[in-house]
Amino acid sequence: MIDHNEHGLEGTYSCIYQDHKSDLVDSLTTLLPQLEKYKRLVLVAPLEAFHAQDLIAGFEAFSKEHKKNHKIIHQVQPDSFKKGDAYITFSRYDQDDVDIIKLCREKNWKLGEDIGLISYNDTAVKEVLEEGITVISTDFRKMGEEAANAILNETAVTLRDPATVIIRNSL
Repeated sequence: MIDHNEHGLEGTYSCIYQDHKSDLVDSLTTLLPQLEKYKRLVLVAPLEAFHAQDLIAGFEAFSKEHKKNHKIIHQVQPDSFKKGDAYITFSRYDQDDVDIIKLCREKNWKLGEDIGLISYNDTAVKEVLEEGITVISTDFRKMGEEAANAILNETAVTLRDPATVIIRNSL
């Protein structure tokens, strides 16, 4: 199993997985100093996302623990786009990131000052787009290497691949 820990399976197998709930709590805790300048945290959780429920649970746990004003939406809407919000996105094709950037441009707001943006899964584009998008990302290469090692060594392993935070100008 790679990327998801499917509980209840029988037999001997390897599992290298992400814990989306814990990763989001841990990552947002790391980002607490940067989040202080924002009035509200907004999680953009597309309904079709496989791991949406885990991320929603982590987001709600973090917000409750740190007494953060927060909201969960399913897509970015121009009428609810507010200065002082920090958005957390994880859409499959980064469309939510694009929508947020376009709305910032329309309103002449600066990403990282008027609006915050944290996106899931690092890409080369996120490194350079808008002078850098802050990301929460697992190391997919490392996940693949661990899976290959388990196969080559014929061993059953269960490993969590924790996410890391890369802070860039969008926050």
